[in-house]
Amino acid sequence: MTYHVADASGRLVHSEVIEGPNGSVIHDFAITENYVIWFDPNVALDLHSNLAFPYTWQREYRGRIGVMPRDRSKGGVQWIDVDPYYMLHFSNAWEDADGHLVVEGPFFDEAAWGKASAFINGAAPQGAAPVSGAKRSRWIIDPRQGTARVGLLDDLTIEFPMIHPGFTGRQNRFAYAVVFPDATRAGYGIVKYDMEYDRRWVLDLPIGVYAGEPCFVPDP
Repeated sequence: MTYHVADASGRLVHSEVIEGPNGSVIHDFAITENYVIWFDPNVALDLHSNLAFPYTWQREYRGRIGVMPRDRSKGGVQWIDVDPYYMLHFSNAWEDADGHLVVEGPFFDEAAWGKASAFINGAAPQGAAPVSGAKRSRWIIDPRQGTARVGLLDDLTIEFPMIHPGFTGRQNRFAYAVVFPDATRAGYGIVKYDMEYDRRWVLDLPIGVYAGEPCFVPDP
């Protein structure tokens, strides 16, 4: 894996090979004011799977989280072992008053990944949703203790989280995501979370209408 940094003009100013991940699906990463956070999950390359997208859930793969100072003079990546998981996207990350790193995004367990994999590989039933079982989650990472724990925060099935881009790496109040059908709802939607007051609002879409990955356009 190679880490690149570009300045505000788009000029590449730093490139660095990050040792550690071994064929896992690292689709996204998170940043805070002082850290880059890598998620090295239990979905990894499996050339014997005979799948078009040959990545499978591997219980024996060592799932980890990597914490790396953005100031590259302050050391390398601290890898923290965690229980099996998969994360595709992150809504945001920040540092709390106790020095913990807080990271939010949809959490996939083995069953949720299996359904997503079936959709990606064209093996899902006709009309199946591309996401099933991914839930809003929050990781609390303690770099000083070398620990990380995750908790689920909501019962909706969601993916493609989004926030106001101006809050990237800083604590945000609102977050948005696509809502997918599950056992409790028939259609798609868009959810808005208020993390300060622990509230949510769901915009239900008409049956047969699917929401793509949302974008946030700040009010000028």
